[in-house]
Amino acid sequence: MRNIIFNKKKYRTVSFKISPRADFKTILDMFNDITLTWSDHELDNYNYAVLELVNNSLRAHRVHRDERPIIVNYSVGESGLKIIVKDKGGGFDPSILPYDLYSPLPDIDLNDEAFQEYRERNHYQRFGMGLYLSKRTFPFFSLIFVNDQDKEVLWGSEDLVGTIVSLETNND
Repeated sequence: MRNIIFNKKKYRTVSFKISPRADFKTILDMFNDITLTWSDHELDNYNYAVLELVNNSLRAHRVHRDERPIIVNYSVGESGLKIIVKDKGGGFDPSILPYDLYSPLPDIDLNDEAFQEYRERNHYQRFGMGLYLSKRTFPFFSLIFVNDQDKEVLWGSEDLVGTIVSLETNND
C-alpha cells in the first residue's frame, strides 16, 4: 500500500498549517521529513515546486497582514500523489505574470524579455517561477481564486481572498 511517511509514521494524508510568521528553515525541515513508500525519485522536485508556492503565499499573507495559516495537504490518491496549497493571501492578477498562465509549457520561454522585465519591475524579489515550476513538475495543475469559504470566484471579484493550487502526479 502506498503511504506518505512523516516523522517516521505512515499516513495516507499529511496536512500542514503554516503560519505566515513561520521561519522558512522550519518549513523546509518539515518538507524534508516527508518520504513516499513507493517512490522518492521525484519527491525533491515536488517539494521544490510546492515550496515556491508556499513562499509566494507567505509573501502575500505578510503583505496583506493576514494571520490565517497557509494549508498544505499531501495525500495518496488513485492517480498518485495529490498536493493542495491553500492561502488567504488576496490572490494575484494573472495578467502581471511574464507569461500566459494557461498557455502550453512549450510556448513559455524563460529567456523571454518579459521575464527579465518582470524581475526588474519587482526589484529581483519575484521571479515568476512558482506557478511555472508547478505546471512543469506536475502532470495535473489547477489554480482557482477563492472566497472565505474556499468557493471559486473570478479574479477581481470583491469576494476574492486567496488561491487554491491543486497538483497531482501520475501513478508511477
